[in-house]
Amino acid sequence: MGEKLKNLLLVFLGLLMAVLFVVNLTLGLEGEGLSALRRNFALGQEHAAADTGDDSQAAILPAKVAVRGPSGLYLAAGEGASELLGAVSPILSEALGSVEEIHAVSEQEFLDALSGWGVSVGFTFDVPFSMLQHLWTGETGFSAEQAVTTLAVVSMEEQAALVFRDGGSGRCYLAQTAASYERLYDQCAAAPAANAFYAFEKDGYQMLAPCEAVWSEPVYYPVYQAVSPDFSAEGVVSEGLLSAFDINPFLAEVYKESNGDIIYIEGYVALRFGKDGLLHYSASGGGGIDLRLAEGLSERELRDAAARQTHALLERVAAAAGCTGDFSVSGVESRGSGRYVIAFEQMLGGGFVTDPDGDSAVVTVEQGRVTAIRLRLRSCTAAGQTMILPTALAISLLEGTENHLYVRYTEQNGTLTPGLYSMRGGMSDGME
Repeated sequence: MGEKLKNLLLVFLGLLMAVLFVVNLTLGLEGEGLSALRRNFALGQEHAAADTGDDSQAAILPAKVAVRGPSGLYLAAGEGASELLGAVSPILSEALGSVEEIHAVSEQEFLDALSGWGVSVGFTFDVPFSMLQHLWTGETGFSAEQAVTTLAVVSMEEQAALVFRDGGSGRCYLAQTAASYERLYDQCAAAPAANAFYAFEKDGYQMLAPCEAVWSEPVYYPVYQAVSPDFSAEGVVSEGLLSAFDINPFLAEVYKESNGDIIYIEGYVALRFGKDGLLHYSASGGGGIDLRLAEGLSERELRDAAARQTHALLERVAAAAGCTGDFSVSGVESRGSGRYVIAFEQMLGGGFVTDPDGDSAVVTVEQGRVTAIRLRLRSCTAAGQTMILPTALAISLLEGTENHLYVRYTEQNGTLTPGLYSMRGGMSDGME
């Protein structure tokens, strides 16, 4: 009898250990899954059925990010811009992902909303709202075609409401969201000391768009040394880099031109590497890099999915080349059914880089395949800092109204230097 009880006890303990193991394993996996989901959602990377991208950050980055709290408006500068964006991404994604209906409001109602606690971002072009929602949250199917230049999640009657303005048309909009008011409140309550204001809040700034956030004190931005990879050197073009373009290094034919450019040709695909870090990819005859876009998408959903997937591709290429990434969609042009030309800028130290060719990358997508790429690669190292031209001086150089001010980097002799630029009607003018 005692032996039977002993055996039953051993069996019971064995079963108990097995149950505890399964529970711990399940909780561990669930915890990892939830943590990954939170990370992805905060960066706008929760995958939708129309998108199988594996990029680790949002495909479109704002040129400005600010938060309004107890002491007033704080506008991030330099490396602090990416830090603040990382902190406020959850509330921005929550708000964008939960919008169901958008209402037009007056500009005064929009500005009144900005006067309260909230988080705001500004873009260098008028971003289609549905694209912004897709690239930041992975949500698809939203049909609103309004555009966003300045967007904010604001405290309104103890709810987190979303307001935005289309700089091109001047129209303003409001949307109720299911975002956490408590998260928004905590974010604003912890805001750094005020260092900025909106243009409508002070006299003498009528040349700026009324919702433009500007600094009230001097700010400093980093200076960078930029080095472009020399692809003519031995071993610079790695198998991993070729693989990012779906090129088999064992099947491709390789040519080296007198100027040092190296060309890989496989079938109807050609990939040219320049000595200055510039590369060109082209495909014909139905070839190209398959983005694996879902079937049955609308034109708008195809556009947004193509933008997101090509962003992921550029980030993989930069990583494989050991170069700086942080690419951001700067415009999408539709050229017929299923054909898009997508432009990208590169974000660095809180500002976008102005390349000699205009954009840092231009990608052509046809019927879900990448058929052309022009991309400039570089590695950047911080090399000191410099003060940005004060806004009070900058506005004396402006003309007209509805101007937006952004920090941009320009390269000269391998040095990337920040400067204040104005944008109005799609044109950019330096004010260094």
